[in-house]
Amino acid sequence: MRGLQEGAILGKCLFCSAKIKEGSSHLTSKHAKITYGKWLCGICLISMKDVVDEVSLDWKEEHKVLDKKARKNGFKINVITGKLEVVD
Repeated sequence: MRGLQEGAILGKCLFCSAKIKEGSSHLTSKHAKITYGKWLCGICLISMKDVVDEVSLDWKEEHKVLDKKARKNGFKINVITGKLEVVD
């Protein structure tokens, strides 16, 4: 047999210390992700949704203001890299 057995503990959530288990159908383990080498359980990720949405909207508004200033000076902001580019 290769790999981990069902129910093997993979790690603990960085925020709530919930155990993340291999093959578990519980929301905590099923949607867990590793970010920067740390486990985040599904429940903590879902609880962050409202905050992430708010930050995303603020970033979009700030990006519009910065892009307007850049275009006034003959540049544009590349959405993917965030770098200034000369307007063609």
